[in-house]
Amino acid sequence: MKLDGKTLRLVNGYLAERRADVVRDLSRLIRVPSVRSDPEPGAPYGAACLAGLSEAIALFRENGFDAKASEGNYYGIATYGEGDRSVGLFGHTDVVPVGDGWEYCPPFEPAEIDGCLVGRGSVDNKAAIVISLYVMRAVRDLSLPIGGKLVAFIGAAEETGMEDVASFVRENPMPDFSLVPDNDYPVSLGEKGICRFYVRSRDRFSDILSFAGGLAFNVVLDRAEITLRADSAVARALPGAIAG
Repeated sequence: MKLDGKTLRLVNGYLAERRADVVRDLSRLIRVPSVRSDPEPGAPYGAACLAGLSEAIALFRENGFDAKASEGNYYGIATYGEGDRSVGLFGHTDVVPVGDGWEYCPPFEPAEIDGCLVGRGSVDNKAAIVISLYVMRAVRDLSLPIGGKLVAFIGAAEETGMEDVASFVRENPMPDFSLVPDNDYPVSLGEKGICRFYVRSRDRFSDILSFAGGLAFNVVLDRAEITLRADSAVARALPGAIAG
């Protein structure tokens, strides 16, 4: 299918008419506090992540699409269309820990402010789930000839190791082409990885008794704490930090 100007205007009009529905559905997903926790039977990433996955699957089903969780609830898949060729739409419902300092609203009580929806997961990455849903709806409702099928992947462990994707790859044929709506424009062709490392020192950092910050590897720290020896040169150099 060639996306000409007429078709693009048709799709844009379709989505504009459903803006309130998009906000409603995204808010529904944001309200689920889907932060990973200890595994439970049938919930490999914890009960909250299973709740987020289940809510997204329910959303696709309510809109008339074939959607289901994998065996063991590691991920979900929603599909539309027929044919051997497929386009993958990848998103995830899990989120990083919330931390402190939420100024505009509680993290799982979304609020629309100046045309933007604020809440944990509003961009990363529950928006991608709703984007995938409305792409599939537009293709179906406007009878757009895509010449294949759409496969929406619903992840539940992207923030903590991507075991969900690994399970998907083992159990399913890979789409011929995939889109990951997990970033801003322009379109990217890849993403840098994350380097996790641990530092241990016996001498050079001996004045540091402990140091900690943040709630996860892949988030910007909202605060950090350090415990120093009171007689250390570093502690004495901190203005007003230590008296006497």
